Amino acid sequence: MLWRHLGRQLHVQPPDLGTLRSIYDGRFDTLSDHQRFAQIIANFRVISEHQRRYVIRWLKEQLTGRPERGQLGNDLKQWFYEHRIVIPNERTIRQFIVQAVRDTESSLHAEFQRTFGPQKLDSWARLLPQPHKEHVSLQGWLWAVPLRGSTQQMGEVLDKINLLTMHGVACAWPGTCNDAIVRYYARRCASRSPSISKRIAPQSRRLEAACFMRYSLCTATDHILTMLRRWVQKVVNDASRTLDVANDKREDQLREFALAVKELANDESLTREQLGSAFCELADKVLCPPQSRRRLIRQYLIGKRHSARNLLMRIVQLPFEADSTHPVLDAIVLLRGLYRRHAYLLPDGLNIRLGRAWREAIDGYDRIKAMKAFEWATLFALRVALRNGSIYVEHMMSLETTRKVWQARADPRRRSASIGMYTHVLDRWGIFYDQPIVLNERQAGAAIEGVVRQNATRDIAQIAVDTHGYTDFAMGLARALGFDVCPRLSHLRDRRFHVPRDQEVPKELSAITDRDIRTDLIAEVWDEFVRIAASIRSGKCTAIEALIRFGSAARGQPVYDGGVQIGRLFRSIFLIDYFTNTSFRTELQHVLNRGEAVHAVQRAIHVARIPVELARREESLSAVSSALTLLSNILMAWNTTHMQHALEALQASGDKSLGAEQLRRIAPTHLEGINLRGTFIFPVGRYASRLLPSLTQDAKTLSVSQRA
Repeated sequence: MLWRHLGRQLHVQPPDLGTLRSIYDGRFDTLSDHQRFAQIIANFRVISEHQRRYVIRWLKEQLTGRPERGQLGNDLKQWFYEHRIVIPNERTIRQFIVQAVRDTESSLHAEFQRTFGPQKLDSWARLLPQPHKEHVSLQGWLWAVPLRGSTQQMGEVLDKINLLTMHGVACAWPGTCNDAIVRYYARRCASRSPSISKRIAPQSRRLEAACFMRYSLCTATDHILTMLRRWVQKVVNDASRTLDVANDKREDQLREFALAVKELANDESLTREQLGSAFCELADKVLCPPQSRRRLIRQYLIGKRHSARNLLMRIVQLPFEADSTHPVLDAIVLLRGLYRRHAYLLPDGLNIRLGRAWREAIDGYDRIKAMKAFEWATLFALRVALRNGSIYVEHMMSLETTRKVWQARADPRRRSASIGMYTHVLDRWGIFYDQPIVLNERQAGAAIEGVVRQNATRDIAQIAVDTHGYTDFAMGLARALGFDVCPRLSHLRDRRFHVPRDQEVPKELSAITDRDIRTDLIAEVWDEFVRIAASIRSGKCTAIEALIRFGSAARGQPVYDGGVQIGRLFRSIFLIDYFTNTSFRTELQHVLNRGEAVHAVQRAIHVARIPVELARREESLSAVSSALTLLSNILMAWNTTHMQHALEALQASGDKSLGAEQLRRIAPTHLEGINLRGTFIFPVGRYASRLLPSLTQDAKTLSVSQRA
């Protein structure tokens, strides 16, 4: 291409073979002159000293919330090109990056020393290589993840939290070290053996040890609270199944009733009046009004001895907090005191409201039963409060909860944990971002996270998703982050317009328009809503965490309600374009179909289940997802290359060329010409004597007879 371009510029015939680099073989003066001439013509200049200092500051800003260095080299080259500065050699670029990283780590280390002191940092670094229990090192024990959601595993996670709290890890954490930095240095520490970490420079070792301890505390807290929510749900499900089994024994109940009637009828000692009274009592027992299913479940749970108490005795020791007065927090404080005194009776005159459903049992005469009901009511209320964020621990949800096998929802068809890969496909094909997800959950957070975290965020204006990839809060949050979520809505109830209450609506649209948008609520929560978007953009939290925090369980909180109002406004704007712009609607459908075609390619490449040993950690799941994305992109690139060769051959032969609209509908996802499983060759002839000994014996007999 370069030869042809140069030939056209000089009006000469370019050579068929050769490279431009051969012109400068041994001619360094010519190369220098040409480079200087090109620099003058393109108006590029060599970097100056003040620009060098600015580059270091710019790199430090880029490292904020993004400590990985892999992409910094390309970003720095792009910055040089945009500012019309001659791009230095690779060694100089690496020096810039190393200097920026060194300065960032030095300032971070100084902040750690001011917060914790050098003695505590050194003690953390010494603790990690020491053996602990059956594990070779404390680092290995802290890094191990729970395999199940049992109470025994919950106890082990609580032991981790207690140990880390005892060593002062739960103290005030410096705000300059955000979660992305903690995650980066913690994983870097975990990827090495503790014995090798001893050889690292003291400053880096202190940084990694502190971030590893903090990461372990945050993930352990996330684990225990997630396991608690799932354990409560499991107990309710077990109680429901037990009640179902009891209800299925109706034939036995009918038989018992018939035997009781027969016994009374055969009792000759009873008078007619006594027999009638006994029959009425027996009928009253059978005809008593049935209790609700939830009430029966509550009674069953209260009857389980010490089940809730054994768990709550350790859970209430966690430092729960709330932004305002909360009944669950009052209940936790009360239970701490009762457990400390080994009390089994609930005090009288309690004024902590944990729900009307438990009020009758809590206010009852039997105070032992009231204590059990109060414990279960605290667990249920704590589960809801943790979900909507009204109750929290200072070091919870500051890092993403890793989606391990025991956390994944079960696929009802395969009876296995449902872990999938969420991919973002460009409108010109090609996967630019991927991440592992838990299936059967809302995927709006994963959709937004991919657009925010990929490097070319400013180039993405819209992202098309299915119904499961959107919520009203997510649509408003995406707009605050600078792009639009375009969902394909499957329900008619989601296709209504929402406008402010004082908005005039045309008569033709009044049947499908709701005037329910509260602009005063939007104005009230706007600053907090913008802070949430800024936290996602800066890496303080992920979009997945934010949307889990502000899910349906947060209904009633001002920020959530205001965000839903904002999202409904933008959903109405999107629906106007969707209904009135045919080309936009067609393109949206085309983009979603393209994504499904890419999913078909990925399913063809990887058809087996993810091994359990790879599904226990976020890092291994991300590696599986990245490998699948790489193979998918390679396959589509291979198809695209051969499609281009075929198109050029058609054009060279003079046949009718394909139009742009026809080319647009040819997808590089066809698998018919690709062998994804390889070719299996079995050398049967080499082992025929072992596989078919009788056939070999017959051949020997035949050869002997022929010689005879």
